[in-house]
Parts: sequence; C-alpha cells; structure tokens
Amino acid sequence: MAEGPASPDGGGSDDNGEDLTPRSSNVREQDQFLPSANISPIMNKRLPSNGKMSKDAKETV
Repeated sequence: MAEGPASPDGGGSDDNGEDLTPRSSNVREQDQFLPSANISPIMNKRLPSNGKMSKDAKETV
C-alpha cells in the first residue's frame, strides 16, 4: 500500500533544518505542562452552567 502524503512542514523541521520536535528541546517537564488548577477556570468558561468536568478531562488537556 502507498503511504499518505508527507506533512507540509517537512516532518517537524523549519526552513533552516533545525529539529523542532519536543524530544530535542531542553524544556523541563514541569515547564511544558500547565497545572490542572490553571486549566479548570479556562475549561469552565466554555461549559454550560449545569455542566460538570471530570478530573480525567482536565488531565487530558
């Protein structure tokens, strides 16, 4: 079978050939992810007044 088309950005590299994938960056894991306490108010703004948000939903985002 034929493979799908290649990604338009060249597979995670920008024009100067620098790899921009997360595995090549020196970012600490704690700086890469927002705490769920910061995500809750953002997500609650989009829910209806009677809506509930699960802990799993916050962790997924």
